[in-house]
Amino acid sequence: MENITFKASIRTETGKGAARRLRAEKLIPAVLYGRAAEQSLSLSLDPKALRQIITSSARRLNTLLSLDLSDGKEHLVLVKDYQLDTLSHDLVHVDLIQVKADEQVTVRVPLAFVGTSPAIKDGGSFQALRRELEVQVLPLKIPSSIDIDVSNLMMGENIHLLDIELPEGVSVKSAVNFTICAMVAPEVDEKRGGAEAAAPAGKGGKK
Repeated sequence: MENITFKASIRTETGKGAARRLRAEKLIPAVLYGRAAEQSLSLSLDPKALRQIITSSARRLNTLLSLDLSDGKEHLVLVKDYQLDTLSHDLVHVDLIQVKADEQVTVRVPLAFVGTSPAIKDGGSFQALRRELEVQVLPLKIPSSIDIDVSNLMMGENIHLLDIELPEGVSVKSAVNFTICAMVAPEVDEKRGGAEAAAPAGKGGKK
């Protein structure tokens, strides 16, 4: 996994007025922090450039960025949080967390269910109970997704956390072997059919 260089500037002005001036320049405020950071920094950056990187990357918010602050230092960062304008849905603020290449981070990785269960032909209903997993992994090894093969999932069967094969270097810390997905049998409408059979006939049905 390669990190992408992204430029930002250190800002000294803070507050609503400074934020308005930034947005007038087509920039937005951002904050850089984290255990790997020497200190928290207030930044300004181009929201369109950041959004383009995130949306074009398979890893989305887990895209590792090499932040260029023109200070001669390496800043490996991930997007920790962000705020959108309620009307335009444009980025208006971003939190960046600095990480180290040799220290694991905790991120949420989407699950990708691959294959088709033969139970589908018999009317089975596939249910994904989890769409992502919180994992621990080195920043340079964050996967774009975790594949789960459901082609052998039979009627009434489940796939649990301990059943899945995680990518190399990826781990999940959980004391619960929770269900990831299930193949549910079709509901037989016996109750409704029985109720109809036992229901009294209409006014014209009795003599």
